[in-house]
Formats: sequence, C-alpha cells, structure tokens
Amino acid sequence: HLYCDRANMGRWSRYGYLFGADKKYTFNTLKLLKERGINSIDLDVNTRLGKAQSGFLGATPHFQENVLNAADEIGMLVTFGAPPLKQSTDLDLYKDKLDKFVKFWGNHPSIVFYMLTFNTCGYPWAQHPDMADNMDYVPQFKKQAWDLALLSEKIMKEIDPTREPYHNYS
Repeated sequence: HLYCDRANMGRWSRYGYLFGADKKYTFNTLKLLKERGINSIDLDVNTRLGKAQSGFLGATPHFQENVLNAADEIGMLVTFGAPPLKQSTDLDLYKDKLDKFVKFWGNHPSIVFYMLTFNTCGYPWAQHPDMADNMDYVPQFKKQAWDLALLSEKIMKEIDPTREPYHNYS
C-alpha cells in the first residue's frame, strides 16, 4: 500500500483544512491521490474540547465526514486518529469516550485502523535498524507510555474488534 501522510504531502497538508469543507473538492483530491497509486490516508479529528484547531485535515468533524464519505466511495483506506489515553484520564470516562467515538465514526468502511498514540512510545535508539522491530526492549523512561498504549489498544479491541489499533512509534 502507498500511504499518504498528511504531514508530508504538499496539497494534502497545506490545504487540507480548506478542501475538507467542500465535498466535490474533497472527492476530487482523494480521487487524484488514488489515481497516483496512493490508497491509504490518515485523518485526525480534534477530540480535545477547548483546544485550538490545527490547520491539518480533519480538524473538525464536518471535514472528517466529507473526507470519510469520499474515501468510502473511492475505496481509500483510512488510519483514523482516536482519542488518546493519558495518565490523568479517568478510565471509565475514557472507555465511554471511545465507545461514543466508535459509534459516531465506526459506520465508515474506509476506516481500517485506529491510531491511538502519536509519538509517545518512541526513543532515539528505536530508529536503529537492529531495534526497529524489537518489542522486547522498553526503556524505563518509556514504560508508562507503553503501558498506556497497550491499555488503550486493549480497550479499543473490546469496543471495536473489527479494526486494528495502531500506534505511531517515532
């Protein structure tokens, strides 16, 4: 699969906050990406109330709906950012939030992965080729982040066993 990460693709990154508002432009942009051989994208909805909206695609649910509808129609695969689990988060509230999140967004067949963490578990040595797939080594200073990532994965699998949880590991 060729994956289009919004952070590195000119038009996708710079104008995502604009094109998500227009259904036709959204459809044509995804169609263009698909014609160029890209069949998967990532999206992230702003799930933190009171925070400033980012300029990235999918900063609001309205944009997300347009993009997901187009992805459903075109057959684009989507890695969809889910609410993160933080140390200070009440576990019952988190489970409820994830449940509502899946009920709201889970009807889109284009969503194949939920991204639960973003750059929380990585460490510099993990980028070394000998360590890239070594899941046995967890540095002490990353243990809490790894534990939270694995717990969020377990909870998500209980709520939606049809999609794979994903952790961005940088």
